[in-house]
Amino acid sequence: MNIQQYFPSFFEGFKAENVEFSTVEELKEIPWVKKWVEDEQFSHLAKWGTALMAAMRAKDAAGQNLIFVVGFIENPDDCDLPEWGEK
Repeated sequence: MNIQQYFPSFFEGFKAENVEFSTVEELKEIPWVKKWVEDEQFSHLAKWGTALMAAMRAKDAAGQNLIFVVGFIENPDDCDLPEWGEK
């Protein structure tokens, strides 16, 4: 499987990385994914279509858990992560 790192369109001067992985454990060891996983507010990873989402325990002003797009997974059906909303 392959994941492409995500940067919002207003980020300039950054080049998104493409990284191959075989398991969720390998995915979690990719340095820019690992930063999310090791955050003290991290809850879990999930996929939403092709997007890899990081769900956090922190809440926004409306009381909703914060979620962030981390990257985009090629062939997400092959990735053993829950779909967003299934956790």
